[in-house]
Amino acid sequence: MSFRPRFIPALSCVLLLWLVLAGQALALNDYPRNELWVTNGTVFAVERSADRIYLGGNFTSVAPFTGAALLLDVATGERDPRLAKIKGTWLNTVVHAAVSDGSGGWYLGGRFEWADDTPAQGLVRILPNGKLDPDFSFSFGGERVVRALALAASGVLYVGGEFNAINGEPRSGVAAIDTGSNTLTAWAPNVPFGPVSAILLSGNTVFLGAGSGLHAADAATAALQPIDTSAGVEAMALSSAGTTLYFGGGALRAFNLATQQLVGTWNPAPNGEVKALTVSGSTVYVGGAFTAIGGQARAYLAAVNANTGTASNWDPAADGPVADLILRTSTLIVGGAFGSIGGQPRRGLAEVDIFDASVRAIDPRLHSPRQFTGFLNVEALALVDGRLMVGGWFSGSGAVDRRHIAALDAHTGAVTDWAPEADNMVQNLLLDGDTLYAHGLFLTIGGQARSRLAALDVTLNSNNATAFVADVEGLPNDMGRSGSLLYFAGSFSSVNGQARANVAAVDATTGSLSPWNPGTDRLVNALQVVDDVVYIGGTFTQVGNQFRNRLAAVQASTGAILPFDPNVSGGMPLIRDLLVSDGKIWVTGTFQNIGGLNRQRFAELDAVTGQATSLDIGLTSASPPTLAKRGNILYLTASGGLGSIQGVPMPGAGAIDLSTGLPTGWRPVPSATGTEVAVLGDHVMLFGTGAASNAPRLTPNFFQEYGLAPDENGIVVDFSPAYASLAASLPPALADGDIDDNGRLDADEFACFATLLSQGNASVVPEIASTFLLNRSQMALDLGNAVLAQAPGTDALLAGWLMFGNAGWVGDYASTCPNCLGSYAANTYHYTVNPDIALAFALCPIGVAEPIFGSGFE
Repeated sequence: MSFRPRFIPALSCVLLLWLVLAGQALALNDYPRNELWVTNGTVFAVERSADRIYLGGNFTSVAPFTGAALLLDVATGERDPRLAKIKGTWLNTVVHAAVSDGSGGWYLGGRFEWADDTPAQGLVRILPNGKLDPDFSFSFGGERVVRALALAASGVLYVGGEFNAINGEPRSGVAAIDTGSNTLTAWAPNVPFGPVSAILLSGNTVFLGAGSGLHAADAATAALQPIDTSAGVEAMALSSAGTTLYFGGGALRAFNLATQQLVGTWNPAPNGEVKALTVSGSTVYVGGAFTAIGGQARAYLAAVNANTGTASNWDPAADGPVADLILRTSTLIVGGAFGSIGGQPRRGLAEVDIFDASVRAIDPRLHSPRQFTGFLNVEALALVDGRLMVGGWFSGSGAVDRRHIAALDAHTGAVTDWAPEADNMVQNLLLDGDTLYAHGLFLTIGGQARSRLAALDVTLNSNNATAFVADVEGLPNDMGRSGSLLYFAGSFSSVNGQARANVAAVDATTGSLSPWNPGTDRLVNALQVVDDVVYIGGTFTQVGNQFRNRLAAVQASTGAILPFDPNVSGGMPLIRDLLVSDGKIWVTGTFQNIGGLNRQRFAELDAVTGQATSLDIGLTSASPPTLAKRGNILYLTASGGLGSIQGVPMPGAGAIDLSTGLPTGWRPVPSATGTEVAVLGDHVMLFGTGAASNAPRLTPNFFQEYGLAPDENGIVVDFSPAYASLAASLPPALADGDIDDNGRLDADEFACFATLLSQGNASVVPEIASTFLLNRSQMALDLGNAVLAQAPGTDALLAGWLMFGNAGWVGDYASTCPNCLGSYAANTYHYTVNPDIALAFALCPIGVAEPIFGSGFE
């Protein structure tokens, strides 16, 4: 069985979480690593090998996640990776404003909820090291959106936006904060009608641009004076001499500061909204949503004369709205919602020459928030000492083009060079050795014409469609492989030009059609092949001209319809998902009766007779869940949550122990949901519609991987390291069982730590373990039950881990273990994993002295 949305042709957004198995009552760590790159569109299917994670869906690029802000070196274009990730729930995350704090840090304002793992509501200070300032924290009332920031020389930070209170004190869209004491001041103008979107400081006056127009507030008394209330204001700029204020929004006007009068003769008359202004000498640069200004056709960006208002010949011709501008000597840094400017592809951010409108090389390749495919907007720019702060509505930078199908490195999370490039969405994947089967709406993939179904060689990076050809007239929904055949089912009428009604089988190598042809009268949502039986579920009532109500079993070798007949009924019945294992079949759907018993949306059946067993989990979800299984644990998720199981609330995904029918302690996050759940290797994956909240490290616009799993014996294994940071120090690959330098497999350490765990003398500490480097695939091959544990109440970590292929790989030998307590202090091996990590690791003493380090330590 493979994993995909069975009868959902498109999803508005996708939450894909890799959640590592927790075993039969172990609580998962809710804090995933963030290294996995993210797509800019829906993910429908995932498959995983030891070294790669394959994604199929409706996306066009993949990028490392940055959150809604990034810090660039404008000379090199390099991103500062230390910047805290600004993030929030899937609809809301955007940075609207950025300003330097004057000390190497930054103030950021917008609509967001976290900075890295710390709650941060709409306004944060970022320290020079990129981390959140924990002493600068304010809560907002109302819409809780900050749209404008300005920092005075006195250290007062003026804040504008959509809010009605700060820290419980009434504030009408604008406020002032003393950054010396990090306290809200008493300054509180009452700006009428609409959010404050722009703030400009001039002497003792604070100019405020709002939905109600332009206002001037006294910096000391907060007395407010309206200047122009004829149109909303979103941008302001002072003339080079500081005598004229240019302001724009619904219109574009000028205000003489000396006469305190509007300049009635200056009227460039843009035909759309103005969002950004900056002035250089006698030129006012204007960005916005207009297509004509100053008497000329100008798309979104123009230069107009500061005295006459006429447009110059300068014309970069952006293809989308401009939201912010920064003048940098002879260039203009431009942010907005464009995809190209000056004839060059630039998504959201560009640097344009102010003389000839040529475009400079800087290109961070920004990445759309995934739930809004193709939409991207840079709204905030701030430049200090060659460091450019960029804020807006985006989720990543350094995007790499990948159309509808991609592969990530399973260790680092980065996109690989594997690029089949499909011309339309990929809805399902099935990995079989070096072949990845894919189906979807595509007509070309892997460099070849392939209609709806294809096989791809995972060892080739491009032109990797194999000779497999099976053209489908319609759409497959599910696939399964058995023997020499690939079985698939869905809603289709023919394969390779021959009639096939919703189910078919083809040669797995060539794609030639098999004579196997049971046929159904309606669509099939789910298929699984077990031994010589093909189980199918959907909305059908006939299979091979025999009555079978929504669920059936067909012999794989002959196509004969088997006696298996649970007779699904009640309401508007259909089968959503099915899973077969150990003589049982678990099914979900919109049914009330199945296998002779009353069951709501979930049932366990005998895989031969079709009779329902006594297991009844009391599921109350509004929509039928999907299923995955490992060992005796069954995992479930459903769009909108599971409701409850056996009376236990399950707002997101959940799991049940099949031996008892009771829910386990598996709770990924309070409201993590999906339309699909899959177990691939040591990972549980959730993907499909849904959003997660109340989980600070959960960023639902992209993928997560959690870092804790038990092996089959229940011993905890950690494999969520900061892999990239130490990747260069990995030793050469080891052969099976060849652990230490003398070629012998040393199990003493493993037995030692297994004993410690079984005696309750150690507990798992995944947060600390995440700093510890492990090569997961090598560990699985060579190390068996390696463990990472901590002595209760201490900072000493213990590792039963022998993978020292060369000298000095992980650190230095020490003759004592000052951090180890009790029985751990005597005759142990002690070394430091990384000089940047002040944690000690200790090896249990081995029974026979032998060189376990390449340098001969014993």
